[in-house]
Amino acid sequence: MTGKSKIKVLMASEYPYDEFVIRGGIEAVAFHLSQEFSHRSDIELHIVSFSNKVKKSHIEKRNSIHIHWLKHKFDIKGFQKVRSLTTDIIRLRKTYDEIKPDIFHIQGFSNLALACRHRDKVVISVHGVEAISEWAKSNQFYQGFNGFVRLIMERFTIKQAVKRADILISNSGSYVVDILNQYLKYTSFTYIDHAIDRGFFHPWSPPGNNQKLAVSVAGINKRKRTLDLVLAMEKVVSVIPLKLVILGQNGEKSYYDQDMDTIIKLKLEKHVIVDFDLNQEKLINSLKECSVFVLPSGQETAPMAIAAAMAVGRPIIASDVGGVSMMVEEGKNGFLHQPGDIDTLSGLLIELLSDHNKVIEFGMESRKIAESRFSPEVVAEKTINVYQKLLSSGK
Repeated sequence: MTGKSKIKVLMASEYPYDEFVIRGGIEAVAFHLSQEFSHRSDIELHIVSFSNKVKKSHIEKRNSIHIHWLKHKFDIKGFQKVRSLTTDIIRLRKTYDEIKPDIFHIQGFSNLALACRHRDKVVISVHGVEAISEWAKSNQFYQGFNGFVRLIMERFTIKQAVKRADILISNSGSYVVDILNQYLKYTSFTYIDHAIDRGFFHPWSPPGNNQKLAVSVAGINKRKRTLDLVLAMEKVVSVIPLKLVILGQNGEKSYYDQDMDTIIKLKLEKHVIVDFDLNQEKLINSLKECSVFVLPSGQETAPMAIAAAMAVGRPIIASDVGGVSMMVEEGKNGFLHQPGDIDTLSGLLIELLSDHNKVIEFGMESRKIAESRFSPEVVAEKTINVYQKLLSSGK
């Protein structure tokens, strides 16, 4: 350690080059946690991030955070995977040796974990585990020769990451433990939620009862099953005048086309809005305006979008997959349904939105849960406790 009370941490992760444009996922998790660390006197934080946006590798200081921007070498089409397993690792290791941190914290099962050595004190935050889940068998991303190679490489990286980690941090509890069980041997496991930006924890206010609005934050793809939402809306709007806004990215053109064709076929153009221009301000405002947050995915770990909606104080209707059941307490802050069960999904929307008092009650419970689990202060404190535990372990 660098002193009696300060822990020097190197966090290797995707990180927003522009703090006003945060893409979500790993980038958002690292950013929100680092912002809380920047307020602490017991942490010296160094972020190491590769970015295609930097013209030259350099070190930048934002508040008390040291950001080491590394520009990719040999950024040649078709060479990225080879580069990620060679030059990226070498350069990250070199940066590590220059910083000499007490803790090596890696966000996600990326190639960056291969830079870890046995003597390092390594903490890895688990993010997606699709490559070793049952979902991989039907995921188009892993189909064909290129998909097969991608699957093999990702599974290799996950195995090596688990092997090199002293402590794994998961925000989806037993779901990830069960999937990783085949790789776990000497690695310890702890459960900590991802932090949600303070901006979502605005003073709570109930949604209006005049116009009912549902929001879903999801890429337009088979995994998110946004088509299920469109089909459910046909039944819902025949009972309740509901408007649905889907915020996200167009991940699969053919699936997007199917969604849009269905919206037109069912004459839902006035009821379903698809918006790809997503930013944090729009997300916060949309969640504040909505009556319910909906996510009918076929596969998830522990979606930050659900945590964000809970922080705003909104009820949740989501599919019972991955670690979602650890976030949504059935009948307390929302409802769960099986993926693909459109009748149940539409029925739950109608049931909830027909009772404004229940919308308010569930929303208040969501906010209560979020404050105890997703607030940056809580997550930072738990993470630092993990660091201290590892440093005192004598490893």
